[in-house]
Amino acid sequence: MFYSDDIPFFKTDLEDQTVTPLSEGGLPVGSTSHSSNSIKPQLDLNSELITSPASTFFARVQDESKNNDGDLLIIDKSIVPYDGCMIVAFVDGEFRLKRVKVDAENITWLVSANKDCKPIIAEADNEHTVWGVVKYLIKKV
Repeated sequence: MFYSDDIPFFKTDLEDQTVTPLSEGGLPVGSTSHSSNSIKPQLDLNSELITSPASTFFARVQDESKNNDGDLLIIDKSIVPYDGCMIVAFVDGEFRLKRVKVDAENITWLVSANKDCKPIIAEADNEHTVWGVVKYLIKKV
């Protein structure tokens, strides 16, 4: 584990292969399901969620508004950012969660979920660095 100011990052540990039973038929939402209750023998979350172990990290969201506080991010540094993706960016000396937005003029913006924060133009020569692309967000309920 390592820290950046206030965001703890965790490296993947693929030696631990904790497996859990998994329903193959999916989880129905709404009306009564006609699917079987077959259980697949196991699900290994490491193999399911991590495709590039050397470049994958975990981090917990620390959100003052408490909307996303405690959510778990799976971040892959080997993925090239693309329009609409969620990223971890290093902005003004701090790690921040942003969305990538490419506008009609092909300008790339880093956009915060907080409407009070102004979007930032992502340029190679500025102080704003894309650290990694969020591959999964595991929501705390």
